[in-house]
Amino acid sequence: MKKTMIAMLVVAFCSAIALSSCSKDSDDDSGNVPTPTVTNELSFVVNGGAYTNQTLTFKATASAVYDPAMDATGCSFSDASGNTAMLAFSGHAAGNYPVTDDDGLACFLNNNTTIMGMTEGTIVVTSYGTVGNVVSGTFSGSGIVSTNFGVPDTVTFTNGKFRAARVAK
Repeated sequence: MKKTMIAMLVVAFCSAIALSSCSKDSDDDSGNVPTPTVTNELSFVVNGGAYTNQTLTFKATASAVYDPAMDATGCSFSDASGNTAMLAFSGHAAGNYPVTDDDGLACFLNNNTTIMGMTEGTIVVTSYGTVGNVVSGTFSGSGIVSTNFGVPDTVTFTNGKFRAARVAK
């Protein structure tokens, strides 16, 4: 039950970060925010439940946004089928971030009928650029997956990597 609650908190936090990234406000008073020109992608291998060494990749759209009020960074990704993934971590610099109740990975698949969340693990941010540059790194850990709000299965996430252009909040 605790892991389900943690996963739902991760989902709620990541959703809040993603929604806040839709703002048109800019930290740059000059209006000259660089247009990101990076290859964006989030991918990982998932094992457990109905998944056996399955690689999931999200690269249709992506962005990373820092929220100074929360001192948190949220990276939002989608694929061509409309599946979405969000990776969130407390802070705004390269470094190691443990997955906590507020930080981690959340994925919404198959018209939101499948929800996947990382509840334990580590996010390693290897690059944290300014607006218009790259936020990238790796991650691994364990968590849960639930389909149609059924009983969650335990899963592991390996070979996780992410790369997104940082945009202004």
